[in-house]
Amino acid sequence: MQGNIQKKWTILIYANGNNDLEPEMWRTFLEAQSIGSNDDTNVIIQIGRAERSLVGIIRPFIPLPGTNENWVGVRRYFLMKDQSILLGDLGNQNMADPLSLYDFIKWGRQHYPAQQTMLVLGGHGCQFAGSMTDYSQEIPYLMGLPEMSQAIHLACQEGGHFIDLLVMDTCYFNFIEAIYELGQYQSPSIRYVLTYILNGPIYGLPYHRVIQRVQKYPEGDVKHLIFDLVNALNLDLVAFEICHHKLEEIKKGFSELAACYLKHRQVQKSLGDLLTANSENPWNHLSLVVAHLARSLIVYAKSSVQPAAFLNVANTTTTDRYCIDLYSKLAFARNNYWTYLLSNETLAPDQVCQDSLALKPLVLSPQAIDAYISIMNPLASMEEKISIFQNLVNYKKWVWK
Repeated sequence: MQGNIQKKWTILIYANGNNDLEPEMWRTFLEAQSIGSNDDTNVIIQIGRAERSLVGIIRPFIPLPGTNENWVGVRRYFLMKDQSILLGDLGNQNMADPLSLYDFIKWGRQHYPAQQTMLVLGGHGCQFAGSMTDYSQEIPYLMGLPEMSQAIHLACQEGGHFIDLLVMDTCYFNFIEAIYELGQYQSPSIRYVLTYILNGPIYGLPYHRVIQRVQKYPEGDVKHLIFDLVNALNLDLVAFEICHHKLEEIKKGFSELAACYLKHRQVQKSLGDLLTANSENPWNHLSLVVAHLARSLIVYAKSSVQPAAFLNVANTTTTDRYCIDLYSKLAFARNNYWTYLLSNETLAPDQVCQDSLALKPLVLSPQAIDAYISIMNPLASMEEKISIFQNLVNYKKWVWK
């Protein structure tokens, strides 16, 4: 089925359940289908589903909901109220592959054009490393943040359109590194981002309510929609404007703040302390400037807990080379003294360079798998978590090189 008439909105949902979030992503599908498309709105979903036996291994302490559709793999649907039209069965596709996201955006906009576009990405987040974990392949994968950003940008540039609102239904996206990655281009392909304040709930956004709000005000501007969504969804959410000029000033501010600290420090401080206003600090003025610039990106935010850090930055130093290498891939890290501090003063700003990115997924480390097991099983003992990890590796026959 193809949209022959340009509607006011196309909502593209990239629901990655090729992992332990399969039950939640299937619920996403059912919620979105309960509203579906109408005369003003196209609702398109690409959903990945892992086998329930894998989910049971990773989440052994909770009963899994039943379903009368037990297919696995990746499919695309055009959603209408209480029914779905299968548009394509993509088989065992890697949802962590940035080319999968690129193809979905380009295909969706080409076949279902609209005046405005919302892109929703649902799945696990991994702070500055990336998101969209996939356990369906020969080894676990993650979509890197730079690769995700480039995939979106290329799909939009080649299609000659923008994403008016990117909704990140993932944890840890309200970081300046993530927002800068999307706004590093002179003409960003994304205008606004809506995401959680740090952690989101395991069950994710209520997609039926998101679609309802879009359909209630199809003629409204994006900022009006953002205000309405944040107020209606009853979650800790924040929305940002993707403004290249402001983001460049923020990056410059962080670099100058770090350089000033290096020049004047007498007592070792944590990086988080550098952002705290204190008139006795030589870098206090720079801290205030950075904070003001960061606030200027915020379109709207609402938190059940105050005060809330609506926009964060990585501020834990490390000597872990793997983490340093991941951070160094970010556009925010280049020519930035903040990177020098984060790397425990081992990686100078001029050592960070970004070659042309290969749009490929990243291999997810065993340590990252451990972290996700802990998130999904917060009450499990260390022995139980080790057992879950080993059962998962044996089930999937994963071997890291």
